[in-house]
Amino acid sequence: MNTKTSLPSAHAELTYDVIVLGSGAAGFAAAVTASCRGLKVLLVEKTEAFGGTSAISGGAVWLHDTDQARAAGHCLPAEQMRRYLKEVIGSGYNPQLIDAFIEHGREALRYLETQSELKYSLRPLSPDYYPDLPGGTQTGRALEIDEYDGRHLGEHFKDLKRPPDGMLLFGGMMVNRVDIQHFLSFKRSPKSLWHCLKLIGRYAVDRLNHPRGTRLTVGNALIARLATTALAKGVDLWLQATPEALIVEQGSVKGVQISRRGTTHSVLARGGVVLAMGGFAAGAQAAEQRPSTDSEHWSMSPPANVGDGQRLAASVNAAIGDNLSANFFWAPVSVLHKSDGSVERFPHLVTDRAKPGVIAVNRAGRRFVNESNSYHCFVEAMFANGGANAP
Repeated sequence: MNTKTSLPSAHAELTYDVIVLGSGAAGFAAAVTASCRGLKVLLVEKTEAFGGTSAISGGAVWLHDTDQARAAGHCLPAEQMRRYLKEVIGSGYNPQLIDAFIEHGREALRYLETQSELKYSLRPLSPDYYPDLPGGTQTGRALEIDEYDGRHLGEHFKDLKRPPDGMLLFGGMMVNRVDIQHFLSFKRSPKSLWHCLKLIGRYAVDRLNHPRGTRLTVGNALIARLATTALAKGVDLWLQATPEALIVEQGSVKGVQISRRGTTHSVLARGGVVLAMGGFAAGAQAAEQRPSTDSEHWSMSPPANVGDGQRLAASVNAAIGDNLSANFFWAPVSVLHKSDGSVERFPHLVTDRAKPGVIAVNRAGRRFVNESNSYHCFVEAMFANGGANAP
């Protein structure tokens, strides 16, 4: 695929102030910010549904000194965050980037919460992924997205990426961390029983008019909240539109060549092009770069994430990060082969893997990891143990 082309501005069919490629949280955050500042924005998504990986994620954010943390009395010093990140990142630690993240994270979140439907709450107890490292904490940094009514999206609700069936109850009902605890306790707690009955009742009503429940949680709620604002602000959303190449004039990116419904459009951007596309976790490149390649590569990343953003960036010699501790964010995934021949993937994140009584063993029946480790560390231990299936 050609990823760079030169095209005179006079040949452009459309012109926007900003073109955003990718409809995940990063893409919608950029689109919302630009549209709130009065700019004309085009948001491009190559699949038939918007939301990307973010729509099936936990939807949480991890930031220093947010308004939510301050309100709860968690006023952690910035130096504690720096120390923690130095320990985790190691040789790839970039002081300039880290300082920007620490100093402006609260500002960025506050802007989006003020200008859009976005709303986060502090997670009462959420240890850092490496809580035993210097600077680690038990709470104060992780925020979880508030649930959202998908009906606010109107006709666009049908285009929101649906989570995998394994993440839904009764064929289409979303639940969050609190809901799961209530469902586990409904037989012995009247309060939990009532909570569950209300959720089921709402879901039953939803199914009269919708293909799934409209009470959205986790990543679906995150995307729906941002999308509601973006669409209300006049952002144009193109689905099933593939960015083929960047339009370059005199060394500067001026727009994007986009294939949509069998037609190629040359779209210019007065202000710039934002590459917020999915990574490459679902492509051959990721499979080949794993520490262990003797087993099949199963990723929760959507199939469309095959590295388009990296290829476009490389076409204009964009800088690529290096000296990182890891180029991947690992999670253990189970695979269900259905009777119709389809395959469903399910990530073991926090609802089962790290619970008391769970013991992870390899094929020989030997325990090989601390089950309460973060899912990233868990998979690193799997690789160190031959994919956790070595005898």
